[in-house]
Amino acid sequence: MPRTLFAGSFKTGTNGHVGLIETFVRRAVQRRQLRALEDHELQDIGVSRVAAHREAGKPFWRA
Repeated sequence: MPRTLFAGSFKTGTNGHVGLIETFVRRAVQRRQLRALEDHELQDIGVSRVAAHREAGKPFWRA
């Protein structure tokens, strides 16, 4: 059977590492939440609107 790019990455290891799919879902949720923040909330966490827009615009598979 040929190996794939993500072979074995879909399992959660016993050492606490999060699987690839869980990481993708977490990134997508966090970026959606970041996009929804108001300007004063972004200021509270020290992130500019431009930086938030740039991060929120990344696809879920890109770190």
